Amino acid sequence: RSVLYLNYGYFYQIPVYRNMYLQGTLEDSVPLIGNPALESERSSKYEIGLRSHLDEIHMISLVLWGKDTSNLVATQRIPAFFQGIPNPYDYTVFVNYDYAVAKGLDLSLSRRLRGNWSGRLNYSYLNARTNRDDPWSGYRGGHELETSPKRSRPAKWDQPHPFAGSLNLNLPEGAGPTVAGIRPFERLIMSLTFRAAAGRPYTPTTKERSLEENSGRLPWTNQWNLRIYRDLHLFGLD
Repeated sequence: RSVLYLNYGYFYQIPVYRNMYLQGTLEDSVPLIGNPALESERSSKYEIGLRSHLDEIHMISLVLWGKDTSNLVATQRIPAFFQGIPNPYDYTVFVNYDYAVAKGLDLSLSRRLRGNWSGRLNYSYLNARTNRDDPWSGYRGGHELETSPKRSRPAKWDQPHPFAGSLNLNLPEGAGPTVAGIRPFERLIMSLTFRAAAGRPYTPTTKERSLEENSGRLPWTNQWNLRIYRDLHLFGLD
């Protein structure tokens, strides 16, 4: 009735070609130059999971997982000086510098179709942290090697508590009550889905300055969707 499994692996992602071969020049007002020597971004992923049948139609699944990513592509400003004063030919180049760490759990309970209905309920916990959100953050912030963020903080894609659920109803031909000689609910398929998640991080600001990056949370979001489908057989037509 139960299966326990373990997964572990290394994965590599080739950098975006635009970041490798961007044709910036020192004549640009704010030079940004690609780097063909960029290495692949590296991730190690691991998980332990349990799937168990509670009975013939109900199943529960629990997965604990983690992901460590290093060598992420970043941008770094290279300062230049001429006789002690900043050179107007400072430039920014792409380097392998940033990192990210994510961990969480996935819990789901599902019910197979029995008695004309089925359903599923999912919950996940996610904690994702990084030193910067995207490869161009250093370029926009003017970061040099000495000023590049080293301490991790919530990533912009961090949503710690997503929920999802679905309820499905499937009535076959001949099912349901009879009204005026017809069965209005036979051959009816109805699907109701629900999603909700904690707000993504954002950076609060005051009139004077921005506060710590990604230290605030947007409001919770939720979404409902209902789909109703029924076959109609009228005058020899479907």
